[in-house]
Amino acid sequence: MRFIILLVTILMMTVIGCSKQGHSEPQLAHLRLAGDLFNALQKKDHRNAIVLIGKLKAVIRDNAFLAALEDSEIGNIYIAEAQEKLSNAEPAEAIKIIKKGLSKYPLNQHLLKCEQQLQLLGEFQSNITKASNPQSAAELKMATERLNTLMTEYPTSVDQLKPFIDKKMQEFVAMNTREQQRALQSLEQEHERQIKNDTELAKIIGAQIEYEKSISSVIE
Repeated sequence: MRFIILLVTILMMTVIGCSKQGHSEPQLAHLRLAGDLFNALQKKDHRNAIVLIGKLKAVIRDNAFLAALEDSEIGNIYIAEAQEKLSNAEPAEAIKIIKKGLSKYPLNQHLLKCEQQLQLLGEFQSNITKASNPQSAAELKMATERLNTLMTEYPTSVDQLKPFIDKKMQEFVAMNTREQQRALQSLEQEHERQIKNDTELAKIIGAQIEYEKSISSVIE
């Protein structure tokens, strides 16, 4: 808000500076436009703000402040709609809204940043889902490792994520142990069958069993 006050103040000074012969009627109209813009920004009336910015741009040409503010307000229109979808637990719809905005304004930095944040949010949710209900130890490991990376990139998530990640890492160790044990048991059973049917294949399986035992730190 301090930035908005400063911006409108600068705009008013710019309008005043356009004429050195007192406040003409057009100049007063421009000042009223700046005041209306300030009110629209305070009310977060983004669409009206864009209309007012357009009128001021017609008077104050090539103004960097107005250009930046217009870019921000255009982004805010789509971001506000996307936020509403997020509040209704509709992240996919939120992303659609931002992409729609980017299709019209592909260089809008506010929309680009929002798209990146939504993609990361989706990645957070996807990996939390995978870690919560993993189909394998490998999937659990990949999900927790990715969450750990995301957590370091966003320190504000540490308090919520770290206990979850620590718990899932412990679950990975237990899950991986069970999977290795089942795999070894399956190999041993196959080895027993092949001793009677195919001694050469049995030797290969036996070697695989020894190898699995040697590289495993959890199988005795």
